[in-house]
Amino acid sequence: MKRFPHLRKIYWAGYRWFWKTYATCFPVSATKTYYKKKLRYVPDLKNPHTLNEKLQYLKLTEYRHNPLVTQCADKIEVRKYVESVGCAEILNEVYGVYDFATEINWNDLPDTFVIKCNHDSGGILICKEKDTFDTADATQKLDTWLKARSGVEHVEFSYEDIKPRILCEKYIDSEDGKPPRDYKIFCSYGEPKLLFVATDREHGHTKFDYFTPEWEWIDVRNGHPNAGPSVKKPERLDDMLDYARKLSKGFPIVRVDLYCEFNQIIFGELTFLHCGGVTPFDPVEYDRIFGDLFPLKGIDE
Repeated sequence: MKRFPHLRKIYWAGYRWFWKTYATCFPVSATKTYYKKKLRYVPDLKNPHTLNEKLQYLKLTEYRHNPLVTQCADKIEVRKYVESVGCAEILNEVYGVYDFATEINWNDLPDTFVIKCNHDSGGILICKEKDTFDTADATQKLDTWLKARSGVEHVEFSYEDIKPRILCEKYIDSEDGKPPRDYKIFCSYGEPKLLFVATDREHGHTKFDYFTPEWEWIDVRNGHPNAGPSVKKPERLDDMLDYARKLSKGFPIVRVDLYCEFNQIIFGELTFLHCGGVTPFDPVEYDRIFGDLFPLKGIDE
């Protein structure tokens, strides 16, 4: 196959078509298949107990084709929701929203900015100096990302209902000159239960450190190594928890992502399927320990 790259492309195109068809027609079976591939066991979707199992359960039931979940998963439309719950002051500044990369007038943008698609995860371009920013490469990447449909591939149907667009926002400066720390607060029906901090998010050295809402460090790993218990508690943690309460009401499990730099809290996004719901915890028992923090109606009653 390596000697015939065109055959490899045909093979993977056929595989993706098969998988999307399978996931669309048999979402429960596809979820179990995908989950087992990642975590090496079949999830219990009828009586879920671990955090990852509960995320899969919600994805297939309460969150599937849910208009509010779709709106809040959309990095552009979620801004309306943030405003509606009285948190407009933490929204980041927007420079532009585009249907196509060719609509972007790069000359109109400031020297620093962040640009990404509203319907995917991970695709982001950061411009720190516009004079050296490769706009042709950025245009090509954005056009490719706009065409991506990772929702069905990961059996996450709420993302399939999002109209793909491009969002350009203000670059968030940090006090230490590094990428801003990302505070991710897991909530259940408006109550913060757990959080982690993502630090050192450049050059592939990302660290995840879990804490209780009282800022007690938890010795657990989840897809990334730890920085350790010395991670500094943000001065406005209580305010961030209050914002998380407002933003998470009505959702059994949602992750509220916030930044806090120069004493200013900035909204990141709402995430309904943390790490796809298929990233292991180490020690493994924390998947169940964390799952117990999020009771589901009709399951844990």
